[in-house]
Amino acid sequence: MPLLFLAPDFVYEEIKNHLSMISEKSGKSKKEITAKVVFYTTEDIPEKYIEEAIGIVGDSDVFDAPFVALHPYKKHKIWTGVKVLINGLKKKDYDICIKTAELKNKLYKSNCRFRFSEKLFYGEK
Repeated sequence: MPLLFLAPDFVYEEIKNHLSMISEKSGKSKKEITAKVVFYTTEDIPEKYIEEAIGIVGDSDVFDAPFVALHPYKKHKIWTGVKVLINGLKKKDYDICIKTAELKNKLYKSNCRFRFSEKLFYGEK
């Protein structure tokens, strides 16, 4: 099963700004990296999911709503290391996030050949 990431379209600019660094640290070409991400505009996501997500994260960071809306829409976990988001969702009984270490473990067990580095996404620890 191929590895695929889903993201709101505004993430494309963030990825584009750091694509050379991501490519260098991951050992993947820029094309390989962007080919693994499907970008969704807020118009692509049904309004009911956007509204639900705003209700969930609106009191903390409304900019997280598109990420949260993709979870019920596409049935994918949210890959994040943002503890405020993870903990805020858990407090509201939404255990819908996956951390890098968990993702690496799942990929290792499934023999996926996509290499992850904590430093790549979170800097030195």
